[in-house]
Amino acid sequence: MLRWIGRRLTTVGVGCEADHGLMWSVENVCSWLKQIGLEKYCDEFRANKVNEFSLLNENGNADLLTELISDVNDRPTFITARQEYMGSDFRIESNISKKYRDDEPPTGFGHYLFAAVIMNHPSIEYFRHTGTTNRGTNLSNTELAQYVPDARILTRSFLSTSKRIDAAFLYLQFDNPILRPVLCVYRIIQRHAGLAISKLSAVQDENEVLIVPFVAFRIVKVDLNRLNISSNRKASVIFLDKITVRDQMTFLRLYRPEKCLLSIEARIAIIEQNQVVMRNDMNKRERHSRQFNLCIIGIPENEEPTKAIVTLAQTVGLSDLLEQDIEISHRLGAKKEGENRVVIVRFHSRVKRRALLVKRKDIKQATNIVLYEDLTRIDKQILDEIRRRLDGTDKKYAFTRNGRVMYKYEENKAAFINTFEDIDYYGL
Repeated sequence: MLRWIGRRLTTVGVGCEADHGLMWSVENVCSWLKQIGLEKYCDEFRANKVNEFSLLNENGNADLLTELISDVNDRPTFITARQEYMGSDFRIESNISKKYRDDEPPTGFGHYLFAAVIMNHPSIEYFRHTGTTNRGTNLSNTELAQYVPDARILTRSFLSTSKRIDAAFLYLQFDNPILRPVLCVYRIIQRHAGLAISKLSAVQDENEVLIVPFVAFRIVKVDLNRLNISSNRKASVIFLDKITVRDQMTFLRLYRPEKCLLSIEARIAIIEQNQVVMRNDMNKRERHSRQFNLCIIGIPENEEPTKAIVTLAQTVGLSDLLEQDIEISHRLGAKKEGENRVVIVRFHSRVKRRALLVKRKDIKQATNIVLYEDLTRIDKQILDEIRRRLDGTDKKYAFTRNGRVMYKYEENKAAFINTFEDIDYYGL
């Protein structure tokens, strides 16, 4: 659904640069002067290089701009038009208020309202994302020339990006005689601006991040034809928004302009990113296989584990649990004098496993034997990390269910914690 919205959204702009979401140039400002009937001052504005930044800057520019309107009778028109334009952050038709009442939805703007509802819906909170993402695109020379340092752009739709640089490479076209391959590196610093939707994406390994409509970015740096993807294949790189010098240097180390092949550092970075994806995927598969298992502490060493588990079930009234319901059971680790090793048991049915697990409090009260779910190594580390960050009695809000780690972050609200990034999301 989000991809469909991204294809449908459009915006109303003035001039070529506005169509691409860039800040108005001097010529765009002159077009605006013509619209408000003050085209005779275009030469003055060109001579003073008045672009949109100069037009809207409040730091002492208002009086200077007014002086460019030599006829005092025209100044009220200019001042009023400028204030009306400053009243909106985005280049949507400024006469919308003259056409519709406040309680009347504007015709033709339904897709904007629809996008706004989705972006602010509570169910989207889980997907909020900040960080650096990459987008591979292809621009004509005219379009690329508009991307200059300190220019501003405004996203006009849901913009698909990826946490993985190699995923962005897949969208670069090197054989197109008209378009030039460009890698855009976005720094998202506000939670509402990005949505990490890899779990919803058809290709989860892409680590897709959607940048929502109407997010303003500043172009920090443009490197033309400096990224060597492979032999005779170069791409330009555009850094957007508040990417620090350190971030730029980190990225620049990923490629060597003097080499034809992708640098070793870039290959290592790509491998590391792929390893994270593979690690999470393997953990998910391992987690699923362990959902048939239970771990038990306290079964005496001299007792056969399977028989002891059946007896334990009968102690709490589970007479229908039989030895044939257990696929295998064994003790973990080397035998130590005076210690009862942990027993791990695998059931043929998760229903039987669950029936015994829900009786764990009764079992502990009756026999002092403890049952707990068999977590993967990564999930165990995640659970330990959550509990480490919680204080005192709050540790009880981190628990497991069906072999997965959960955290109760509000009354009657809990969430599955699948990665260490999920821990940071809930501010622990």
